[in-house]
Amino acid sequence: MSTNRDRHQAQAKALVEQLEQANQRLEQRAGRNLPLAIGVALLIGAVVLGSLLLSHAAFVLVLMAATGLAVAETAHALRFRSISASPWMLGIVAGLLPGIAFVFGGAALPWAGLGALVLAALWQIIAHGIRRQSPWPAVGWSTVLIVYIAMSLSTVALLIAHEGGVEWLICALIVVVCNDTGAYASGVLFGRHPMAPRISPKKTWEGQAGALVSTAVAGVLSVWLIAGMPWWVGLIVGPLLMVTATAGDLAESSVKRWLGIKDMSRWIPGHGGFMDRLDAIIPSMPMAFLLLLLFATLAA
Repeated sequence: MSTNRDRHQAQAKALVEQLEQANQRLEQRAGRNLPLAIGVALLIGAVVLGSLLLSHAAFVLVLMAATGLAVAETAHALRFRSISASPWMLGIVAGLLPGIAFVFGGAALPWAGLGALVLAALWQIIAHGIRRQSPWPAVGWSTVLIVYIAMSLSTVALLIAHEGGVEWLICALIVVVCNDTGAYASGVLFGRHPMAPRISPKKTWEGQAGALVSTAVAGVLSVWLIAGMPWWVGLIVGPLLMVTATAGDLAESSVKRWLGIKDMSRWIPGHGGFMDRLDAIIPSMPMAFLLLLLFATLAA
C-alpha cells in the first residue's frame, strides 16, 4: 500500500512539474502569464458585455472609468521621462468626456474637449509654476492624452446613441480582437520578417497578413449576422479597422519604448495596464463611428 501511494505521489508531482514547465514555455512565448491573461480577458469581456446589455448608461459608466484610468496610468508612466503630468487630475477630466458626449450629444463634445484642454493646461502651468519647473512638456502631453485617448473613446458614447450603434460597436470590437488574434497566431506560426523591429520586434509582415485575413472574415460575418448589412461592407470595415488597430498598437509600443518600459502599468493582472488593452481600440472607435455614419447615409 505504501509503495502504491508513493508511486502515485511521484506521478502527481511529475505531472505538476510538467504543467509548470509547459506554463513557463507559454509565458516565454507569449511574454506574459497566458492562463491568467485569458481569465482576466474573459472577466473584462463579461463586464463590458454585461454593462452593455444592462443599459447604455451602465456601459457609459464603464467607458468613463476605462477612459479615466487609461489617461491616468499613461500620465503616471511619463515619470520615467521626468514629466510630472498630474495623473489623477487628467484622469478625472478625461473620464468625464464620454459621459458628456452621451448626455449632451456630439455637438457638445468639441466644446467639452476644449474646456478639458484649457483646464488641464492651466492646472499644469500653476502646479509647475509653484515648483518653479517648465510646464510645457506636461501641457503638451496633457493635450495628447485628452485628444487621442479621451476624445477618441468618447466617440463610443456617440456610437451607441446612434440607431444600430450597439450592433456596430460589437462588430468593431470583434474585428479589433480578431486583428490581434490573427496577427499573433500567424506571427507565431509563420513570422519571419519583422514589420517594425525598432518599435515592436515581435510584429511581423506574416502576422499582419494573418490579421488582414482574420479581420476581413470577421468583418464580413459580423456586419452581415449582427449589424444586418450586406456582406461586402465587411470587406471594407475589416481592413480599415485592421489599419487603425495596428497603428494604435504601434503608437503605444513606440511610447513605451521611449519611456523604457514593457507595460504602461501593472493594474490589470496578466495584461499590464488599461492602455495595453485599449491601444488598438482607441483609434479604431472614431473610424467605426465614421463608417457607421457613412453606411447609414448610403442605406437611407
